[in-house]
Amino acid sequence: MGINTEVLKPQEFIDLHKNSLHLSHQIVEQLFKTVLDIIKTGKYEEAEVEGRIHRTFYLNFFSFDFFNRLSVIMGDDEDEPTFILGRNSPTNASGTNVFEIRILIKKLNTFFGVEDEEFGKISDDDLRGQSWGGLVWEIGSYNFRLLSHNGYIQFYLNFG
Repeated sequence: MGINTEVLKPQEFIDLHKNSLHLSHQIVEQLFKTVLDIIKTGKYEEAEVEGRIHRTFYLNFFSFDFFNRLSVIMGDDEDEPTFILGRNSPTNASGTNVFEIRILIKKLNTFFGVEDEEFGKISDDDLRGQSWGGLVWEIGSYNFRLLSHNGYIQFYLNFG
């Protein structure tokens, strides 16, 4: 059948995963490609706010089982656009529950390959206010930030 197998000790497997099987850059590239595919649809709402163009794309799926809106904020020609994933809640929703954010953080940690179980632990008090400083994932030159702004959970994507 041509199947190659190898038996590893637990630490050898962990080292192999960290050194050669971790696909963070490919995952980020796939996320970037998905964002570009959404933008190429050309279906968006546009507004100008303080001299910057805001384009909002409504998704027909939930990214990370949470976000269903992509905002692209463009400034001057020299500025990199800002990409923000957000969520439109149903009209009967009373806001985001803390357990939903805990599940989201767990999914993001899995997606970005974070194995530190302490990373991203939040308290109920962190999210009760209007703003929460959030978490940052860095992969090479990419930067991803999850935060709460004015009571809304947002995920900033910096592909620069």
